[in-house]
Amino acid sequence: MLIEHSQYEIRLGAMAAVKHDDLLFVIDTEGIYPVKYLSENTKKLAPSELGRIFGAKTIPKEVSLTNPWPAGPIVRRSTAYADDLNATPAQLTDAAYFCASVRATGKPEKKGLPSRRHYVGFQRGRIAEQIRSTERSEFSLAEFVAWSRALAKLIQTVTRTPPSFFGRYLSQVPPPPTVVPKYLVINLFEGDIELRDEDEVSIELVDSIIEVGSNSKLVDGALNYAFSLHYCREGETTEKSIEAKLAYDPGAERFRIRGEELNSQVLVTDSRGEPEGLCNYLNHNDEEFTVALDGPDTYYTAQAFYEVDYTHAERQLTSLLKPVADLGTVTTEKGKKSKVSTSWDKNSIFGVVGDYKSSGFISDYFGKPELLLCDDMGTEVADFVCASFTSHKIAFIHAKHGKGRRVSASALHDVVAQALKNLNVISRSGSEPAHLDRWNRDSIWLPGTKIRRWRFGSKSLPTGADLWHKIRFDILDHPEPRKEIWLVLGKTLEKAKLVEQLKNPLKRDAVTGQTVHLLSGLQAACIQLGVSLTVFCH
Repeated sequence: MLIEHSQYEIRLGAMAAVKHDDLLFVIDTEGIYPVKYLSENTKKLAPSELGRIFGAKTIPKEVSLTNPWPAGPIVRRSTAYADDLNATPAQLTDAAYFCASVRATGKPEKKGLPSRRHYVGFQRGRIAEQIRSTERSEFSLAEFVAWSRALAKLIQTVTRTPPSFFGRYLSQVPPPPTVVPKYLVINLFEGDIELRDEDEVSIELVDSIIEVGSNSKLVDGALNYAFSLHYCREGETTEKSIEAKLAYDPGAERFRIRGEELNSQVLVTDSRGEPEGLCNYLNHNDEEFTVALDGPDTYYTAQAFYEVDYTHAERQLTSLLKPVADLGTVTTEKGKKSKVSTSWDKNSIFGVVGDYKSSGFISDYFGKPELLLCDDMGTEVADFVCASFTSHKIAFIHAKHGKGRRVSASALHDVVAQALKNLNVISRSGSEPAHLDRWNRDSIWLPGTKIRRWRFGSKSLPTGADLWHKIRFDILDHPEPRKEIWLVLGKTLEKAKLVEQLKNPLKRDAVTGQTVHLLSGLQAACIQLGVSLTVFCH
């Protein structure tokens, strides 16, 4: 049947492999490589090693940039072009991206030699050189061996360093000699996905940052570290837990998650609409989790290791932090639900933020508001929205309680995720908030209470969609708007403790690295939209 009704196309391809010391160069005219063999028997070169092929006179023409920050409404990938990118000023957000590939022209390092045009893909270790068509047709195996030998010599010359141009981007680094995971960070943002248990009941993770066991077990060539995932069913407070493993394969330099129960008892539904076990989902979408290592300098996400940039962390991050005495004494995020109370407990974060009086938190740090609204519960745009139409100023306020820790990466991760998820609303022509129907004077915050969402606002202000249109016209789309994101953290982050860690490398730990990573990423996303970020802590 196949012989009678099929047509065959005969193609002739060639593959060559040459080894120079401990470097293996492979070429295939059809682009078919022994991926399984290479992943099991070789290791990728770090960008700092591969970048040695570029000399001091290199002119970068095009770079492909990738943001390894967890999924959210930010630019994940972009490409930049210029006659000479090295001559262009560095962008404020460059430090949040790593250079995935580059096309560059290398001026001859010796007189009489022609310029060379290279393409380097740092993620897959790909090197290509553009040559003339006449040279391509005559390119032989002997020339490939000579060409690869010259590249090997450059790569092995440890005194060579990539041009300083690459220093403006995030550093992708080789894994440390000993890879020991400390925390598993699950980056599943509410609104992007839905989590259900095996009975199809909606669930919520208790912590998005999970501590990993310190003892490892070698299974099938991978080091396995135990962890427990805790979750609650919707409407319930009783926690349930599932045991699973975080596996690290030293050969592939890759983390995977293993656990039959995790796969069968927790199901993920994303925009595709098809439920998938959490274990499989994370392994197939490995940008959705991050691994913080035992040391403070390196973390892993999306099949690569990155270096936490502490260079300007003390100056940049400490300027974001504003200590507030009341945030060191709060005992809860929202307080206890009461049938008679018209406001939140004074010892709660919501009680602090909801105080709009002349001596309260809002007055001290925002000024005189013309609107203060609570949008908490469900897919909120923020816990509170505070606006001044006269000053064209608005603050989207996100609150979180950290259960008494001096630096709580888990609580910080949750509130950063919430802020990051809603940045699109602030951008020009951004989407509308999901629950404008409760942006009115009569909406109750939570059934069973008398707390109104409308905390402050004159009778002349519109409500619902009309109120949002006024915010959009008078503030967000104004030529000179003042757009702000506030993180209000109760017992989540102690400024003095973080500053001490940033100043003294010996006092840093995995939580320090995660804190820098989270705040730097959010700050970069805010800068892209012209939004000011302030972190209120204790």
